Amino acid sequence: MNLHSDKEAFKEIIALAADHFGYEQSHVEKDYWVSKILRDISMSEYADKTYFKGGTSLSKAYGLIERFSEDLDLFVFTGDKGASKQAEKTLNKKLSKYIAELNSDIYKEDLSETGGNYRKLYFSYDNVFQGVGLKEHLEVEIKSCDLPDKK
Repeated sequence: MNLHSDKEAFKEIIALAADHFGYEQSHVEKDYWVSKILRDISMSEYADKTYFKGGTSLSKAYGLIERFSEDLDLFVFTGDKGASKQAEKTLNKKLSKYIAELNSDIYKEDLSETGGNYRKLYFSYDNVFQGVGLKEHLEVEIKSCDLPDKK
């Protein structure tokens, strides 16, 4: 069971966490969804092929900055420098499908974008708390391509 399945418990825990850490409730709520998707990926067969990038990674993975995320930027790589572009695209497609299926209750296929080695998935959840300046949805951007060689 996911915490968000019980709306009242979810609302109470978000409010308690926001109060405890001194954050806006709407930011804590969005962070829950960001963290849920990251957890889904970390527990999957794609975990060792998915790389977290962008500002969210600086905050969540390294603790270098303190901020809440509006979206997730991910990079997938098969781990084989000799892999074809098609293999990279296939991995991207499989990861995207996996994330969408695990979060089918909030996934918005009609808003999502695909093209070549790029996918942008949109997830729209019922906001328990309204926030000023926050997007009403979560974007997950996934890119796949060859890793550069070290010089």
